[in-house]
Amino acid sequence: MPVKGKDALVEELGEAITEASAFCAELGIELPRLESARGFERIKLLDDAVDAILANDETKLKYLSLAGRVALLYRAILPDPAALEFGPARTVLGVIAQKVRSLLPHVDISEIVEDVEILLDKSIETATPAIGEEPGEYIVDLSQIDFYALRRRFEKGRRHIEAEKLRGVISDRLGAMVALNKEPDRPGRALRAADR
Repeated sequence: MPVKGKDALVEELGEAITEASAFCAELGIELPRLESARGFERIKLLDDAVDAILANDETKLKYLSLAGRVALLYRAILPDPAALEFGPARTVLGVIAQKVRSLLPHVDISEIVEDVEILLDKSIETATPAIGEEPGEYIVDLSQIDFYALRRRFEKGRRHIEAEKLRGVISDRLGAMVALNKEPDRPGRALRAADR
């Protein structure tokens, strides 16, 4: 594929920003207002935008895709002065994307890939999962969860941001629990434990 000229890239960047702006408008996010806002108003509008984007995984992924395309095209045009026209819109889109990404859990799939390989090598076999040495050792008492406090937190704040934070915490805790519940007789596990 031949390299596109700057004029074609500038046109494509304009279209990408228009598409991202239209998507944001559908979510109730006014990018021109965000571009001109300052101080606490800007912070509030940014948080409102992030909350609207985090409404579900589909809107989150679509927004990150659109903002990523804008950033890529903008960098491809630099240092051409034509890029300056799109600077404010690109900056706002980038800041929102960065705030959304900061709430996503960090995913490390290296051990999962290893587990899949071991599983494929062994084929499928059934076994009783061992949670702890004694039955019920790691049971969580759901009656101890303060659901009223959780409800108040969601009602007073931006519920989609709070949900994404909660999702990240659950993902981190689940990852830690899975790491603790590894089978000790798997090849390579003893070496890794000894190295720590």
